[in-house]
Amino acid sequence: MRDVWGPMLTAETFSQFQALPYISAKYKSENKDFTLKEIISTVFVKLKETAEDFLSTRINNAVVTIPACFNNVQCQAIRDAGLIAGLNVLYIIIGSTAAAISYWLNKRLTEVQNILVFDFGSITLDVSLLTIELGFFKIVAITSDAHLVLNQDLFQSTMEVIEKVLRDAKIDKSLINEIILISYSLYIPNIQRILSEFFNGKELNKSINPNEAAAYGAAIQAAILSDDTSKKTQDLLLIDTIPSSFSIETLP
Repeated sequence: MRDVWGPMLTAETFSQFQALPYISAKYKSENKDFTLKEIISTVFVKLKETAEDFLSTRINNAVVTIPACFNNVQCQAIRDAGLIAGLNVLYIIIGSTAAAISYWLNKRLTEVQNILVFDFGSITLDVSLLTIELGFFKIVAITSDAHLVLNQDLFQSTMEVIEKVLRDAKIDKSLINEIILISYSLYIPNIQRILSEFFNGKELNKSINPNEAAAYGAAIQAAILSDDTSKKTQDLLLIDTIPSSFSIETLP
C-alpha cells in the first residue's frame, strides 16, 4: 500500500505488529511504525489545532461521525485516538444520522416525516431511515455495506441495502417523504437514476452540502451536549434505538 499522509509522512506498508495492524512510514526522515489509533489521532490533532485557531479557544471535547458499519471495537479505537490527541469524545454518531439533523435544522419541519439518508462514501454505503417529528429524531433502521465493489454489481448491491433498511423499518417505500443524498451520491448520475426509479420517480433531495452535512449535524449534537442555549437546538432530541451497528456484506 502506498499513500501520502501530508508532506512529512509517506505510508508504504501495512503489516502485522504484536497482533495489531500497523503502518510502517517515513516520518521526518525516520522510519517508524504507527498503529491505526496513532494515525487517526494525528488527524484529530490537526483538526483540534485548526478549530482552536479559528475559535481562539481551547478545544477539549468532540463529537465524531462514523460509518454505520463500525463495530464496538472500532468505536473504542476512535475514542482512544481522541484521548491520544487530547480530546474527550463525548459522542459518536453515524454520519447519515448527523446529516439528517443538519437537514432538519435547515427545514424546521413541523409535520411527521420519514427520512431516508443515502450516504455513498468512498468504500462504504450507509442508509439510515429516521422518523422526525417536531425535532424528535427516532432512528428506525440503519443498514450498511462495507464491501462495495466498483463494477456492474455495485448498482444491484445498492438496491439490496435500501430494500433491507425498508424491511428492517417495516415501512413501505411509498411512505418515504424525503431521500437525502450525501457524500459521493451527488456525483454519480446512474446511482441517482436507479434511486429515483426505485422510489417511483420521486425527486431526490440535494438541498444540503453533501460533503459537509455530517459535520454540520455533529456540530449541532456537540452544541446540545454542551448545554447550548440557542433556540435553533432547543427542540431537538435524538433517540438512538440501534444498540450496535448492523451491516450486510456482498461478495465480489
